[in-house]
Amino acid sequence: MYHTISNINKTINLQQYIDNKCGIKRIGLKTFTYTIGWYNLIDEYITKGTNDKINITSGFYSFQQIADIFQSNNIVLYVNETNGIVFLTSTVDLKISKGLKEMLGLGNKRRFNANQTYEGEIPLNFAPYKQLYIHLEQINSAYNFFDGAPSNILGVVPVENKSFGDIIHTHFSNPEYKQLAYGDISELSISVCDENGQKINNNGLPINCVLEII
Repeated sequence: MYHTISNINKTINLQQYIDNKCGIKRIGLKTFTYTIGWYNLIDEYITKGTNDKINITSGFYSFQQIADIFQSNNIVLYVNETNGIVFLTSTVDLKISKGLKEMLGLGNKRRFNANQTYEGEIPLNFAPYKQLYIHLEQINSAYNFFDGAPSNILGVVPVENKSFGDIIHTHFSNPEYKQLAYGDISELSISVCDENGQKINNNGLPINCVLEII
């Protein structure tokens, strides 16, 4: 039996319930399709001099897009493509918001002085998520563990951080089948979270999946 879920953001009420009073039925993630709709920058900015604040519109950015914004403000930003370390040079004193600094790997510096070149402390990281964790409330967590603790995680999907609006499709030829909760199941509740268990905000763009019950 297959269930196609077109919108993972709401509970799906089943017209035909799943009879699992025997407790032997299992469920697996067969396909998972998502449109990249999350942001890697939210409410970030740069400040030139003492009060020339330049807001960066929240969105999903590539390094080149950020470099272009910096360049339009006479700030040179480039990356060593062999190790991901950025270099920054500005003609004026500069402040960069915390989230943007972290993404560029520039550490905890409060100010970047004019006419000096600064080297990043760690490689840049424009990917807010490395993997998506698919949770299903109707899993029998007594038989499903994640890092040693009972869990309702149905599957883990690697993230392809391409461009905003790109559609990514993953097909699982051999799904990991998880035991369903005992009893009659009349609904399916799916959520997509990060590694910390926080729900992904995909800004209204679609995420859907196909589930197989055996």
